[in-house]
Amino acid sequence: MKTTSIKTLRIDERELVNQFFESTHIIGLISDLPDYQLCWHLNRELDMDFRVNDELEIQWQTSHRRIYYFTVFEYVDMRSSNVHYLYNNHKQGIVLLPEIKHINYIWLIKGPYFTANECNEWLQLLHRLPYIRMAIKFLPEDLKNRQNLIL
Repeated sequence: MKTTSIKTLRIDERELVNQFFESTHIIGLISDLPDYQLCWHLNRELDMDFRVNDELEIQWQTSHRRIYYFTVFEYVDMRSSNVHYLYNNHKQGIVLLPEIKHINYIWLIKGPYFTANECNEWLQLLHRLPYIRMAIKFLPEDLKNRQNLIL
């Protein structure tokens, strides 16, 4: 009699996280503006086209079974093939990335043609905008809960 064994496929979550964050740059922003106003200003002053993408909205369920929805804005730059995501890091006292709870917004730039030098240029530009109180670069590997950003 032949016995069959069931093989279990396992997904290497760490590898999936690493793959998602290949060719990414992360900028944390502190601004007093609501997300829709921040995007309006960024669109106008930086020639971007951030739009809310309901399909990318992040649902977060607490241990008390309450669900929070974190808004994600998206801008696809056709000129450079880079995709920009702007995450709202706070929602009614809940934080998407607790290790940077003082940061209001997380700007993730994903694309093979966005360099570290360009990221530094963006940082300098963001520091000059009156509605941005602080802009800081984060390395993906330094963010303990970066998997919360995976769309």
